[in-house]
Amino acid sequence: MTEPSFSEPEPMSELQAEPEPLSNGSSLAEPSMEVGVQVFLVIIAVIIVIVGIVGNVLVIVVMGSIKTGRTVTDIFLASLAVADVIVCVVCVPLLIVGITTHEGHTGLSYNVEQFLFYFATMSSILNLTTIAVDRHDAVLHPLSRKITIDRSKAILSIIWVASILIAVVIFTIPDQYEMVILFPGFAIPVTIMCVCYIRIVKTARIAGQKALPANQTKPKSDKTLRMLEPS
Repeated sequence: MTEPSFSEPEPMSELQAEPEPLSNGSSLAEPSMEVGVQVFLVIIAVIIVIVGIVGNVLVIVVMGSIKTGRTVTDIFLASLAVADVIVCVVCVPLLIVGITTHEGHTGLSYNVEQFLFYFATMSSILNLTTIAVDRHDAVLHPLSRKITIDRSKAILSIIWVASILIAVVIFTIPDQYEMVILFPGFAIPVTIMCVCYIRIVKTARIAGQKALPANQTKPKSDKTLRMLEPS
């Protein structure tokens, strides 16, 4: 009696088929989201780009056209607008590319997007913090302003250099340690802004309460003056 022969099953081509390599050497990733979701996200991103670029460019143009009477706040608002333009011009378009090409966030475009995003974000929050400190001094210490026009230029240099350094650190350290830099980088400026604006609101409220009696007596004084006017 002859023993039955068992032929080995042929390997499934679907399981062994490797992803088709792209021209740049990487493998084509499967789409991670539906087409409708992609279209919605792209539309939102395009709106953000258009509105952000137009609005911030107008701010930069207006601030640059002010030749006399430029304030410290104007300078930092222009700096804040520049940081926002970087996000709108570079980061959001690269995000759109990542959504539409189905490749996710990989390669050089991802690295550029991440670095500029960290840089622009830190620059924005530091500019906002400086504006809050300047408004605080203007309201609470109007006669002894610490941030002057000349000092604002040095502060701007510090803000942009610090933003670059922080972005480099976040970009180079392992992902699990990013929060060690990100958390204090956001928490400390936000705390400073909250303290400044809370004190501004308290000072404005106290000033309004002190001015209230004078406002209440004003109608009576006006009535008295009208009575004394010759008919």
